[in-house]
Amino acid sequence: MLMGFLTGLIDAVAGGGGLISVPSYMLVLGPGALAIGTNKISALASTLTALYIYHRSGFVQFKSNIPFLVAVVFGAVIGAYLSRFLPPEAYKGFMVVLAPVLLFVLFQRRWWQEQERVRSSKTVLFILGLVCGVYDGIAGPGGGTLMFLSLFIMAGLPLTLAIGTAKLANVFSAGFSLSTYLAMDLVNWRAAVPMTVTIVFGAAIGARFATQNAALFARLALLAVSVFLIVRLVTVF
Repeated sequence: MLMGFLTGLIDAVAGGGGLISVPSYMLVLGPGALAIGTNKISALASTLTALYIYHRSGFVQFKSNIPFLVAVVFGAVIGAYLSRFLPPEAYKGFMVVLAPVLLFVLFQRRWWQEQERVRSSKTVLFILGLVCGVYDGIAGPGGGTLMFLSLFIMAGLPLTLAIGTAKLANVFSAGFSLSTYLAMDLVNWRAAVPMTVTIVFGAAIGARFATQNAALFARLALLAVSVFLIVRLVTVF
């Protein structure tokens, strides 16, 4: 339950809470698709809580980002279906790629300054959403972070709108991938409920912090995600 609170706190701002919750589930359920599927319950609860707060603050765009959202749904279902065919070693490979990318973005100070951004085309939005959805469906850890960074850096959304819209995309991704895991009987509700309860509290607090000082808390949350990712890399190799 303590890990759940920390997961929600970080996940509500920059995503990546799965880097904490998935290993926690694996300690109970073992590595593999069952832990990933069970984590989707927590991920959905966390993102719904954060989305509600961001929406009330006006930080969510729906119509202008429909291609991204639709692609995330397709990718999440495809990724969830493919997850049972991947060996556990594949998840290590995902983390090896993700860790340096997050650290590189974190230290690009000029990207975090408020400035005019060029919006990407609908085709680019669709491709970005598809990639993020497939990864989130297959693995989960860092999926919300990829959505946020894709919208902020590659799609050109302002910081607060990128955070809020990423939560909307993550709700679609977690919901549809959860339904796929449920259909494959790869969800353990007894393990999910205790962590999910505290994740909701953590997500509510994290989202409220982010609405007050988005740039500061987004970078702090991204730093925490990077640290957990590196720790996870050290422990699995």
